[in-house]
Amino acid sequence: MTAPGARPAGSPAPAVPGQAILLGVAVFAFIAATNILTPLLPLVRDELGVSISTAGLIVGSYGLARLVVDLPAGFLADRFGHRRLSVVAIVLLVASSLLGWTAGNVETLILARIGSGAAVAILAMVGVSALAATAS
Repeated sequence: MTAPGARPAGSPAPAVPGQAILLGVAVFAFIAATNILTPLLPLVRDELGVSISTAGLIVGSYGLARLVVDLPAGFLADRFGHRRLSVVAIVLLVASSLLGWTAGNVETLILARIGSGAAVAILAMVGVSALAATAS
């Protein structure tokens, strides 16, 4: 006799839904793509001619934006809908990435990193919520 909800011995493991795999890969890609700056920090520091403290501020601004936006993102998703908020976050992420790519000074790069951090916080929250909803 098996416990309620347990699989009988020898039965195949349930398949992971394709949407769950896609969401997991997307969340990983968002976070990895926007954290690529960290190993490039010495090059950025040399190119912009800034101190290591300022370079740390460039990297830290992303994490701070994620921290500040994570909690309100859930409220905003409930209020405006996950899909609409995701579209806004993707537009913000693309715009911030383009801004960071073309940044000619430290202030613009920091602004781009803040935008990227906010967008990724929203997308990660929506993705994790969707993954939780697909879990059995």
